[in-house]
Amino acid sequence: ITAPAASILQGEVWRVITPIFLHLRPLHLLFNLFALIPLGRIVERGEGTFRYSMFILAAAIIPNLMQGLLPPAYFGSPLFGGLSGVAYALFGFLWVKTSLQPQMGIYFPTSTIILMMLWLVLGFTGQVGPIANMAHLGGLLVGLASGWLAVQFPKR
Repeated sequence: ITAPAASILQGEVWRVITPIFLHLRPLHLLFNLFALIPLGRIVERGEGTFRYSMFILAAAIIPNLMQGLLPPAYFGSPLFGGLSGVAYALFGFLWVKTSLQPQMGIYFPTSTIILMMLWLVLGFTGQVGPIANMAHLGGLLVGLASGWLAVQFPKR
């Protein structure tokens, strides 16, 4: 078996981002877009297109590396696809930013936070099928950190 990073180390760097363009089921794509479109619009409007673009790249690459490079014992697998890591990053970003800056006028209902966290935890149980758990977790961590950084270093 070849190491998951072998192709990346051989120069195929596109492999760190291409999983966001792959969806194994149409319903998976639909649910990802239900999160990406409204949340992405809010973040892009608030942060500007350049910062938003850099955020989306980080929200794709870091979770994809986590998912693809970690061994199965740590919920990793190089066989995955989807935008769920990016969706979790957008959620985490807005959760932190709106909590720290309530004057934004955006409120995340507690039920939404519970649902997103419940889905994250449920994925790790293995009860809902094969899920890119580390991509979800990685996206959430990227979003939380980026939301905090956006508050510390506001757009000028």
